[in-house]
Amino acid sequence: MIWQGLRLLLALGLVALVGAGIARPEQGKRWYALGAYGFGVSFALGIAAVAGYMLILSAFGLSLSFWKIVLVAAVPVVSLALLAVRRSRVLPHVPSEPASGSFVSTDLVRPAIAIGLLALTTAFVFIGCFVEPISEEDPVAAWSFHAKLFFHNHTAFPAYLTSGASGPYASYSPPFLPLVQTWGHFAMGAYNDLAIKLVFCFIYVAILSVMFTALRRYVSKTYSLAVMLLVAAAPALVIPFPSGSVASGYADVPLSLFLAATACLLVFWASGEGLKPLVLASVLASSAMWTKREGMAFSIVATLLVWALALWPAGKRRTSNLRGQVIFTGVQAASMILLAMYKGRFPGTFAGEPVQFAKLLSGESVVRFVKLCALFVMEGLNPTRWGLLWIVAVLAIILRARQLRNPALVVPLWLIGGQVLVSVLFMTVSGYPVAQHAYLDMRRVLVTVAPIAGILIGLLSATEDRAASPRRGADA
Repeated sequence: MIWQGLRLLLALGLVALVGAGIARPEQGKRWYALGAYGFGVSFALGIAAVAGYMLILSAFGLSLSFWKIVLVAAVPVVSLALLAVRRSRVLPHVPSEPASGSFVSTDLVRPAIAIGLLALTTAFVFIGCFVEPISEEDPVAAWSFHAKLFFHNHTAFPAYLTSGASGPYASYSPPFLPLVQTWGHFAMGAYNDLAIKLVFCFIYVAILSVMFTALRRYVSKTYSLAVMLLVAAAPALVIPFPSGSVASGYADVPLSLFLAATACLLVFWASGEGLKPLVLASVLASSAMWTKREGMAFSIVATLLVWALALWPAGKRRTSNLRGQVIFTGVQAASMILLAMYKGRFPGTFAGEPVQFAKLLSGESVVRFVKLCALFVMEGLNPTRWGLLWIVAVLAIILRARQLRNPALVVPLWLIGGQVLVSVLFMTVSGYPVAQHAYLDMRRVLVTVAPIAGILIGLLSATEDRAASPRRGADA
């Protein structure tokens, strides 16, 4: 068990290197810090790439194995290593000096407290993950079951699923999470439904890293850590149950990583950092739809945002180059087509969740919509499940409303509002009772956008000038 855990740990580290090789650190950035976008974004890109490699190998009829995947994944890692060697020869070594606001300062108390509390929440999540194997209904039936088939059949298209023997449920869930779990089982050399939960622990740490990457360019390290703690300690995220938390094994937390990383890169793009963040964001947004159905809605919301920012008066100067919008939209469209082709390999459609679109504009649906909105507000403001996260977010929006003219601040607000609105509309036309959505679904929706709320809080705390452009000399 311990040896398998160590092998999985090394495999997940390799994933981060793959992502760093794809992102390619910018000139002058420290490659060993995984480039300009930090560990979190690199890890998100890496797991998306590894899952994509596995799909491509399977589509060409090649059996999956650990070393086949490593050989393909080695390309961006070698690229990163060559880049590091070249820069070590070109860039002179300059002794670093303590900078204003860094941890090497006379005031170590506040950052030390924040780091200590973050370490405690992380330890709590790790312990909670390994209390028991993945055991809830959806994680077992929708993801772990598929991962077991992928692992034992060495393909993402096992005959048991493509033949229809498993019933229509096989075409319901996107394959990203089962593929990542399969990669973990290959790395361990055996199917282990307890040790595989280390993947979710890594994703939790990656989410926190994404938040730090997004905030550190605009606010101090101490404040960045404080905002991270606001999200990291949210009971709905860290307590093993109810469903949706890190330890539960649901796809909500992996989806949250893709949403947060996309938001982080779109903030950089809206702040005038060029086309590269937008291209990487397009990859992460498209990966969200391969993680969970809600990712499809996020992809559409993010695409609308990218086009809207081109028309935003304050953002035209930075985002009006239509090449980026076309690339982003093309990547989302291509990903949707490929996902449809993938699901087309599995017979049948999932018909277990009744939807009544015809009643969307009826009087009954309007009442249901209002009731759902009220319950969403009550859920978000419940401190027993969210601590102070959403309360602080609402207060920050009200008190700093004037700053929302800044396109960089529009990004997280739009993504949160759009994702929640689409979710409420879907619940409105759903055939399930309102009580069921209030008991489970609302909490899981808020889990997916909670890190984006943390990014919004941090950006709203910056002055208007600092929110418009990165802090001088700040590290990512």
